[in-house]
Amino acid sequence: MLHPPFDPQISQLTMEDILKVLTRGNKPLRRKLLSSRGALTAKPNPQLYDTAPAQSQPQTLSPEQDSDLSDVDFFAPKSPEPQKHTEAKEAVPKSAEQYQPSLKRISEPECRQIFRSHRLELTLKPMDAEAENEDEEPPRKKRKKKNEMKPEPLKPIKKKPIYPQPLSTFSELRSLYNVSRRLLKNLHKQAYKVPTEIQLGSLPLLLDPSAALSECSATDIVDKVNGGIDLISMAPTGSGKTMTFLVHAISQILQRRSREGIKDLELDAVIVAPTRELATQIAIEGRKLAAGTGVKIVRMKKGVQLPSVELQMPSNEEVESNDEDLGSETSEEEDEASGGEDKTTMNKKDSSTAPITKANVIVTTPLMLQGFLKGRKALPSVRQLVLDEADVLLDPLFLEQTAKIWDACTNTGLRVSFWSGTMSSTIEATILEKLSSRVKSLGSKPAPLFRIVVGQRDTAAPNISHKIIYAGNEHGKIIGLRQLFRPTPGDKDAVRITYPFLIFTQTIDRAKALYEEFRYDLPLADDGSSRIAVLHSALSETARSAIMTRFRSNEIWVIISTDLLMRGIDFPTLKSVVNYDLPQSGAAYVHRSGRAGRAGRDGIAVTFWTQEDRPYIKAVANVIRLSEKQAGIPIEKSGVAESLYRTLPEVKKGDRRELRAKGVPARRPQSHTSKITTKSGYDKRKENNRRGAIEASKRRKRERANDSGDESWGGIDD
Repeated sequence: MLHPPFDPQISQLTMEDILKVLTRGNKPLRRKLLSSRGALTAKPNPQLYDTAPAQSQPQTLSPEQDSDLSDVDFFAPKSPEPQKHTEAKEAVPKSAEQYQPSLKRISEPECRQIFRSHRLELTLKPMDAEAENEDEEPPRKKRKKKNEMKPEPLKPIKKKPIYPQPLSTFSELRSLYNVSRRLLKNLHKQAYKVPTEIQLGSLPLLLDPSAALSECSATDIVDKVNGGIDLISMAPTGSGKTMTFLVHAISQILQRRSREGIKDLELDAVIVAPTRELATQIAIEGRKLAAGTGVKIVRMKKGVQLPSVELQMPSNEEVESNDEDLGSETSEEEDEASGGEDKTTMNKKDSSTAPITKANVIVTTPLMLQGFLKGRKALPSVRQLVLDEADVLLDPLFLEQTAKIWDACTNTGLRVSFWSGTMSSTIEATILEKLSSRVKSLGSKPAPLFRIVVGQRDTAAPNISHKIIYAGNEHGKIIGLRQLFRPTPGDKDAVRITYPFLIFTQTIDRAKALYEEFRYDLPLADDGSSRIAVLHSALSETARSAIMTRFRSNEIWVIISTDLLMRGIDFPTLKSVVNYDLPQSGAAYVHRSGRAGRAGRDGIAVTFWTQEDRPYIKAVANVIRLSEKQAGIPIEKSGVAESLYRTLPEVKKGDRRELRAKGVPARRPQSHTSKITTKSGYDKRKENNRRGAIEASKRRKRERANDSGDESWGGIDD
């Protein structure tokens, strides 16, 4: 039998065709780009909670859909038209006019279901004195005689939750709440696609309270919100609070400008942040959102003059400036304010001749704006006051300066919003007291005060994993940190972190010492010591700004810092945080760990503790347990082992107060028990002897110079 000649080219083509047919239904494998330096991957869903129940009943099809299904030809060739339709649907719109959202409002039961699935709670805070302390425990009553009648206990006032219209998509900002097209386009340009929980619940209420509460059953509330609202907002770190109050501020300015025909720049909003780095970040993000809208956002600096008027008040009511030392967390504002106010480098003539800065929004730190408001100046045009990290700004350390700014905003239509990841009942009581006193002093009509809480109060974000490592002593912490830098290969139980990451210490001196200890631990092939930096308030503004810029551009992989970077700073690529020293409170732990896992990304927080931390570690362990319970993590997989958690002592109230103010006693500046070093005793003595010899030599030279200078000249001998 004769066979046809073998043609290898035809055989190869045939095999390729067969392979294509056999693998037509398989998706090609995509290589994952794994990077240990924190490269940004696709942005995940920023919503932290979405526990919507599954539909119990199947959806019924309409007659049109049913008739369409009967005409489907399963063996027809593939048509390109549906693909084009889906591509056009997923394409990024070039203008806000392409949005076609549904204008239908949902009912209150549907709003309730959405709020509960996203763990949102919105309540109206009572302004009367009896209900101010409803969250606090009632004071203990004194013992009375048996003959006296016991008064009936007061029934606690139950807060009824409120369910406004949620924000389903950002396109509804234009159709339902009249947000500028340009602002909506800027939001899409900054990759804002899905509203987070705090944006979902608070933006409609801030932009148009009447429309947001249109389906609410409590009609008495709807009648009170025509003039705007005040808001207390508590949401996990990295959940989009900054974007929320910036969109509200910019939108209110644009609507007022259009309504009243205002063309000139008028100061309308003041945003106060506790640190200079956070104020700079807010100003930068605000300029991105306000691009092309005509709204000007300026960060307050030395010598900036704002349009103001002189208040007519007695001199004894004038609030004096606070020049006390506010510690490492606030020293940067002291440097700012003193540099522009207290060091007589800028006198009255200089301030009077300086041009007035025209802006719509001012972003400032407390002492910087307080320096400008010295005397009896007021800002009557300000209609919006935003306190970011309000629990710090209303703390006794900052309260006097914040109150001075608040009192300077004399407009009766001022609306105030308070934003933070943690807020105690004491801070809420301070807010209520301040709002009540302002209403009495100005004779204005009080605005309703709402409080919105995302998740459980004072807990970390559920997308952050926690790990507590016992190190024994200071030397053990150094060894543990080196293991994080260079993990043992093959060890499955080892904690692994990725670059870049932050390391937090208790004091500036400890941050410097830790930097000197680890500056050469990074590989020399990756530029070693240039990849690690130390950041604290003692550095100049230029140096701090340069370090932040290099860290954001991935030139620096590790920053050793104090709690200066604990609040509000956003590093999108940051995945890991190391607490080398124990945080000074549970709230401090929430904010430290919140630097990782931004916008729904996964993160990890590692905390070292020693025997000196044992009386205080329970506060951090409680926060971790609550956060893991909220995230649905079982106790068996907890970052705090059950056997350890049961043996930890409860933190006493006095110890908690002292820890929050001064930190762990063994690591305070005056303590010499815990030092960050791996040098031997012989090397330490040798170094101290050398340093002492140098100082003694310098002292002898100064003494000889003084002795030679004291001899008087007796003239020329004959």
